[in-house]
Amino acid sequence: MVKKKVKCKWCGRKYWKKHNRQEYCNKKCREEAKREHSRMRSHKYYTRHKEKNQNNLGSSNLKEHMNTDTHREAVLVHEEKKKILGGG
Repeated sequence: MVKKKVKCKWCGRKYWKKHNRQEYCNKKCREEAKREHSRMRSHKYYTRHKEKNQNNLGSSNLKEHMNTDTHREAVLVHEEKKKILGGG
């Protein structure tokens, strides 16, 4: 067993390290650090994929300009609506 006085990575308090892999002084600090890490990871993922996720709503069947065939356009709009709302 290794006993060494080190600084907690979360709160900065000095504590006696009981195991080689121990990084935090107590369970509360460990859980807070884990929550913060999770928040940062989610934020990083969201910011990286933000534009991609916004553009992938529904399908790419609907174009910027309306289709000249109004019946076909109505069918495409209806299909897009079903994809977005998940039903009829």
